[in-house]
Amino acid sequence: FLFMLARIMGKKARPKFLAIRESFARMNSMVEENIEGNRVVKAFVREDYETKKFDECNEDYFNRNITLAKNTQKYMPWLDGMGFVLELITVGFGGWLVLNGSMTLGTFVTFNSFLWMLHMPVRMTGWLINDWQRFNAGCVNIRKLLTQESHINLLKEADASVKVKGEITFEHVDFAFPDDQDSPILKNIDLSVPAGSKLGILGETGSGKSTLVSLIARFYDPTRGRVLIDGKDVREWPLETVRNEVSIVAQETFLFSDTIAGNIGFGLPQDKENCKELDDTIRRMARIAAADDFIMSMPEGYETVVGERGVGLSGGQKQRLSLARALANNPAILIMDDTTSAVDMETEEHIQQELKKLDGTRTVITIAHRISSVKDADMIVVLDHGKIVERGTHADLVAQHGRYWEIYRKQLGLQSGKSAGFETKGE
Repeated sequence: FLFMLARIMGKKARPKFLAIRESFARMNSMVEENIEGNRVVKAFVREDYETKKFDECNEDYFNRNITLAKNTQKYMPWLDGMGFVLELITVGFGGWLVLNGSMTLGTFVTFNSFLWMLHMPVRMTGWLINDWQRFNAGCVNIRKLLTQESHINLLKEADASVKVKGEITFEHVDFAFPDDQDSPILKNIDLSVPAGSKLGILGETGSGKSTLVSLIARFYDPTRGRVLIDGKDVREWPLETVRNEVSIVAQETFLFSDTIAGNIGFGLPQDKENCKELDDTIRRMARIAAADDFIMSMPEGYETVVGERGVGLSGGQKQRLSLARALANNPAILIMDDTTSAVDMETEEHIQQELKKLDGTRTVITIAHRISSVKDADMIVVLDHGKIVERGTHADLVAQHGRYWEIYRKQLGLQSGKSAGFETKGE
């Protein structure tokens, strides 16, 4: 009976534990947002508003815990009461057996002692089931994440002797997210990028630029068509090889709470015997990314520890460190997704000149909103609503007087009263 009662209590408590975990997760998320976004909160004088939101969330968490406690206390008197009833029956019946001569006093005392030893574990069963439901509720989201099936079929065996040249081909590629197949992001993309060449990609926010390059690194697989690297379907390459040979400098830069050298050399083997060579590589890549000067101006240079997510560094500094990290991996294909949006024109020009020295050694794809970032590319494509609407060199596209030419005119300031270029928000 006690086990059945404990089981019923556990089943009724489970939904309440799940609700508590969800409330606690919301509260944690709110705290994290307010710590990271404290400048925005202060800039808009929304301290009272955010405090009120947190108080409401905290009160919700408190009330859910109170509800659970009330539910639990409904059953605990039954568990305790049954234990005492069992003890009363034992003493009464055992005493009668002793008086009747059917049992010795020593046997009764021994039996009663063992019963008391058993009473506490049985009583604790309810608490254990309660705790189990609490822990199980906390593991629900973790279990979902760990058991989630990948939409990408992996080839695990990588041949280290195979070197990617960097030729990229898109053949009739469509892409839509699995939960939104009716709204394709990319439509009938046909594109060929020779190894060692430079490709520039322009397009409005939401036109599919970032999604297009994500297919190369196999963050997604196309819904229709094929993406080929060196004439071989990217799905036939081992994923480890693809990720080693394709480096993406993303719009949203992420830095670890580590030294600057540790962040730049993140993708490199940490061989203690070749520390000098590793340090030389890190510094050389930092120079290419125009990061060496500001790094050396810091108190501890390359050994300066950056805070979580690079707190304390400007957007441009974080972008340059992210570029240096990608270059240090020596990829066959380098993808720069709006990498220089937060740097000044002079620094961007320096980076472009340094990258020119690498011409022919790797395929470079640049996504940008500024014409200056892509005008020297061997080919430029303009995306609009997931389709390639224009392609050619800078001179060809200007001569066509199409979409690219309109962007070019705006950014040169030849068309008054309109903003220069596209937005620089992430897609």
